[in-house]
Amino acid sequence: MGGWFRKVLVFLILVLGLGIPIGYWVKGEIARAESRKPLHTSPSFQVPPPLDVKLPPMEPLRASPLSAGAPKARKAGAALELAFKGKAWRTLPQGTLTILLRGPGGASRALPLGKSAPAWKDLPPGKWTILVVPSPPGKGSAPLWKAEVELPPGEEVQREVPPPALASLEGKVILAGKGEKPAAPEGLQIRLFTQGGVRTTRTGPDGSFSIEGLLPGKALLMAAGGPSSAMGGTCQEIILQGGTRSKVTLELRR
Repeated sequence: MGGWFRKVLVFLILVLGLGIPIGYWVKGEIARAESRKPLHTSPSFQVPPPLDVKLPPMEPLRASPLSAGAPKARKAGAALELAFKGKAWRTLPQGTLTILLRGPGGASRALPLGKSAPAWKDLPPGKWTILVVPSPPGKGSAPLWKAEVELPPGEEVQREVPPPALASLEGKVILAGKGEKPAAPEGLQIRLFTQGGVRTTRTGPDGSFSIEGLLPGKALLMAAGGPSSAMGGTCQEIILQGGTRSKVTLELRR
C-alpha cells in the first residue's frame, strides 16, 4: 500500500483505539487556529448620550456703592487766619468772646478769643460764616461781628476783623432822702454784671464812675456802701447799646 494509506490507517487506529471524538479534535484544531490569529478587541459598551444640564441664567453684576464709579478725590483742606484790629478788642478780658465758624455740610468750629491770632487748618473748602459772640455762646447771644468768607481748596485766607462796636457806661451815685440828694462818698464800690463777666470800679469825689469796653446786651448794676458803712445797697437792670455811651443814676439809701 501507498504511504498515504498507511497514514490514514494509523489515524483511524488512534482515534478508534483511544476513544477521542472526532468533533473534539476538530474543535481543538479550530481553537488552535483561532489562537494564532492576531488579537482584535472591540468595545462591548455603548457611549452614553451627552448630559443635558440646564444652568440658571446668570444675573448681571451689580456694582456696590463702594465700587461704583471711580473713587472721588478728597479736596485739599483750606486754612483761615483772623487778625483783630484796634485797641477795643484788647480791652475785653480773655475768654470774654468766642469765635464761631459755620461751614458747608454742617461743619463748625469754636475758639475762645485769646492773645494770639486765631487760625484754623484743614477746613472743608466752601463758604464759611464767621461770628464773634459773647462767651459762653448761647442761642440768645447777638453776634458782635459777623461776616462770610469763601475758602478755596488748598489755599490760606486771611481776614481782618474791624474794631467792635462796644458799649460804655457813665453813671453817678446819689444818696436818697428828703430834700437835697447829695453825691455818694468817694470810693463806693460799683459792680457791673454783663455777658462778658463782672466789671468793678469805684466812685470818684463827686460820686461818678465810668466803665469802657462793654459787650452790648442786658447788664445788672450794683452799688454797695460796704459792711462798715451806714448806707445800704442798690441794684438796677440796664441795657447796653453797642457803640453807645449809656448814662445811669443810682440812688443809694442812707
